[in-house]
Amino acid sequence: MSVNPKNKYLNRFYSLIFIAATFLLLLSVLKSGLLYQYDNDELSHTQYAYLLRNGLSPYTSFIMTFTPLFHWFILPIFNILGFNFSAIFVARIIMIVLFLARITLSHLIVRLIFGKLIAYIFVPLQLLDPFTVFSAMQIRQDNLMITVFLLGLLLLGLVRHRRLEAADSLLDLAQLRFQSRQPGFDVSTHASVYLAGRERGKLERADR
Repeated sequence: MSVNPKNKYLNRFYSLIFIAATFLLLLSVLKSGLLYQYDNDELSHTQYAYLLRNGLSPYTSFIMTFTPLFHWFILPIFNILGFNFSAIFVARIIMIVLFLARITLSHLIVRLIFGKLIAYIFVPLQLLDPFTVFSAMQIRQDNLMITVFLLGLLLLGLVRHRRLEAADSLLDLAQLRFQSRQPGFDVSTHASVYLAGRERGKLERADR
C-alpha cells in the first residue's frame, strides 16, 4: 500500500512542529526550575549535609525523620565547593539532571505500556505539570529516590531474568526513603508490570 507523498510531508511537518514546541517548553521549564527561589527544605537538606560533613550522626546527634542517603549523595558537591550558595546552585543543576533522567525513564515506561504515540504526548504533558517547577528540580531527597524507583520499575517492566535482581535492588533502595508511600509504590509497580507484560504478549502473538 503506497503512502500519499503529501500526507507523508504533512506528518513530518507536524512532527517537527511538535518537537520544536516541546523543546522550547523544556527550555522554559528548565530555566524556571534553575532560577526558582530557594525553598526552606532545600536549605534544610544542605544543613543536614553540613552536619554529616562535620562528623555528627543522624538520629543521635540531631533529629532526622528519614535516611541520610540523599545527603551522602550531595555531600561531595559541598566537600569540593564548600558550603555556600555556589555549591547550592550546582546541587540544583544536579537535580535538573535527575529531572531529565526521570522524564526519559517515564517516557520509556509509558512507551513500553501504551506505545510510542502516547509516550511522546506524555512528555509535554509532564512538563506542563506546575509542580515541575515548584519541587521537581529542587534539592529534595524525593527527586533522587523517584529516579532510582523509575529505573528499577523500567528494568522490572522489561521482564528479563538477568535484570530482575538489579530491578529489585533499585526498588528496595528507593523504598528506604519512601516507607510512608509503600502502598503507592506497590500499586504502581504491579500495574506497570502487568500492563507491560500484556502488551508484550500481544506483540509476541502477532509475530507468530
